[in-house]
Amino acid sequence: MENDFINKMTKLVQDRLTHGESRESIIKILTDTGMNPETAYEFVNSVPLKKNNNKIMSFFLSVFSLLIGFLILNGILYVGQELYYMNDVKKCEYIESEINNKKAQLTNLKSYIDSTDLQYNELIKVKESIKKGLSKDIVKYDKLVKFYKNSFKIYKQKREKYNFLIDEHNKLTHKYNNLSKKAYRRWWLLPIPFPGKSH
Repeated sequence: MENDFINKMTKLVQDRLTHGESRESIIKILTDTGMNPETAYEFVNSVPLKKNNNKIMSFFLSVFSLLIGFLILNGILYVGQELYYMNDVKKCEYIESEINNKKAQLTNLKSYIDSTDLQYNELIKVKESIKKGLSKDIVKYDKLVKFYKNSFKIYKQKREKYNFLIDEHNKLTHKYNNLSKKAYRRWWLLPIPFPGKSH
């Protein structure tokens, strides 16, 4: 019975100390109830202060749960947006492959056009040097003229196709840019804590 009384008194003193009451005021309360002042002093000073980790632990748990909540909400938001924009992303990927196809065709046409332009410039140089009397290489000139006349029709078709492909490429690029702004945009919740009331 005495042990039970001591345990209850120890718990009472620990609770009062935990709630910020001073040891002196607790000793005064005990002496007012009839306890010897020296015994009350020794008893209160022998009671270990109960550690209050609950506030710290609850703070960390609340921060951790907020963080987990934001991660879960952001995950749900991200998956929802991925599903919602899935068709737009597929359209963007298709348009991107078309753009790359057009680029490859443009590169091939450009190399043919540049090669033909170089031969035409060579033809002009040979013609000018023959006119000025600097060269008598009529055979070379005739070969260049013949080649240019034979390839002019193909050159003209390739030049038209090149211009058409540039227009197509530009249209696809514009379409891709407009669609990709919507298809690849994602929204996130920001984990910004707001101050709360403290008790």
